[in-house]
Amino acid sequence: MASKKMNPKNNPWFPLYTAAWLGSDTVDNMTMTERGIYITLMTMCWQYGSIPWDKSKLAKKLRIDQRVCGRFIEKYSNLTQALHEDSTEVTLPKVQEFSETLRKNGGAPDTEEKRGD
Repeated sequence: MASKKMNPKNNPWFPLYTAAWLGSDTVDNMTMTERGIYITLMTMCWQYGSIPWDKSKLAKKLRIDQRVCGRFIEKYSNLTQALHEDSTEVTLPKVQEFSETLRKNGGAPDTEEKRGD
């Protein structure tokens, strides 16, 4: 995993707008298993700056079956952005966007409610 942390000021907490999460069409269409995977990936991305986008590595990190992980990767690759052209390390743009907003605001969240997908 990338050693550069994404979160500004190394916050030990992960910001989550409940209205954005519950109002997201993407999240709404996920199974509970997929939601668990996604929120875990969001927190990992927040903590470490990136996540491996390889089913065997990711399955090991998540402690889930490779087949389940592979299906998630295939279905939700649109939620990721590669760190480098040939990299299997990815970031989640929504988490990156929030991190940049916090950084610009000196660690304070943007007060506008945003719908996250």
